Amino acid sequence: MSPEAGIELYKLISDWNPLQLEAGFDYDPEIYDTISAIYESDDAHVVGRAIQEIFNQSFETVIPLAEIHPITERALVLKRLYNDV
Repeated sequence: MSPEAGIELYKLISDWNPLQLEAGFDYDPEIYDTISAIYESDDAHVVGRAIQEIFNQSFETVIPLAEIHPITERALVLKRLYNDV
């Protein structure tokens, strides 16, 4: 992964705030696990399920896949863009 790709993915995921927690809440462990999941698969459904499990393990809350899908799609587009460079 290029440093630029990692930075862009980090920004995308950190701005997401799926649990609507207070501003400045530290999602760093979940962000890094999510970035790893993005790099492990090109399948949006597989990545979405992985993200769902990451947040479920950390917060005991299941985020609906319908809420995860848009972020997964954008992340996979970023991944492809930086892989093509």
